[in-house]
Amino acid sequence: MAGVSIATASRAITGSLPVNEETRGRVFAAVKKLRYKPNLIARGMRKRSGRLIGLMVPKIMHETFASFIDHVEEACLSHGFTMILGNTREDQEREAETLVRLIGLNVDGLIISRISDQSTVMGQLRESDIPAVIIDRALEREDAESVVVNNRLAGELAARHLLEHGHRLVACITGPQGISLSRERLAGFVETFAASGVSIPSHLIAEGDFGFESGAQAASMLLERESGLTAIWAQSDLMAIGARRTLAMRGLSVPGDISLLGMDGTQVAQMQEPALSTISQPFAEMCSCAVDMLIKKIKGEALSTRQMVLEPKLIASGTVAAPKSR
Repeated sequence: MAGVSIATASRAITGSLPVNEETRGRVFAAVKKLRYKPNLIARGMRKRSGRLIGLMVPKIMHETFASFIDHVEEACLSHGFTMILGNTREDQEREAETLVRLIGLNVDGLIISRISDQSTVMGQLRESDIPAVIIDRALEREDAESVVVNNRLAGELAARHLLEHGHRLVACITGPQGISLSRERLAGFVETFAASGVSIPSHLIAEGDFGFESGAQAASMLLERESGLTAIWAQSDLMAIGARRTLAMRGLSVPGDISLLGMDGTQVAQMQEPALSTISQPFAEMCSCAVDMLIKKIKGEALSTRQMVLEPKLIASGTVAAPKSR
């Protein structure tokens, strides 16, 4: 329709090489009349670059990973890339299949939050030449680019906040112990209390799955084990909110009867009354750093660091107070 070759039309649309204004005008007039839109996947198959980045998350319905999706997509768009999502549903077999599908779509690179330490994705990636960055769930001393939060510091911040308010009989609802960040958070929490001469017995540590129901169930179990608890730290906001439901059902007020602290800094934590005190993770910064790191890998540029560790911070919103005897 424009009366030019395919190559000239491509140059005019992409701006990859100069095209005179008269020719460019004819090409874009044809684009408008035909309502033409480029097929990114087909173009990627020809060029091995469709400017596509794959993001793999364990559970899209969890607010933490919903934040990852939102921030990674924005960061990709700012670099002229399109994000493709893979939801692995916390299933190891599905995770492996999702990785194969994304590689089959000729993505330029991958950002991965894996389901657990037992994930096989890193072994799969070593057999391909796809650049990848691990976000959130990386292993210590891992031979891979990663962006994580200082999870040990998160535990320390939680412990210090409770200690400063005079708490000594406290419990912790952890994330799955098959995920290293859960263990790191617990270590920071327990060690900080120990440094102040307070031990946290194993029966006051309950394992959850980062979800609402597991927080409710863990809180019920902890109160059965120790009715005099003065504070609970849950390693996710959703688990803390679940624990809060259990406390309310037992007639216990927060923070009047028992203090409660979460982790993540999600929007739902601020929808409580009073708002949930929490250890906030810098999700937007994590995602921006992961995308920047990945694009440098895609372009073959040197990285200033392979492992980026960002710091969490305490948000004291009103659910932690001095202990009250019951």
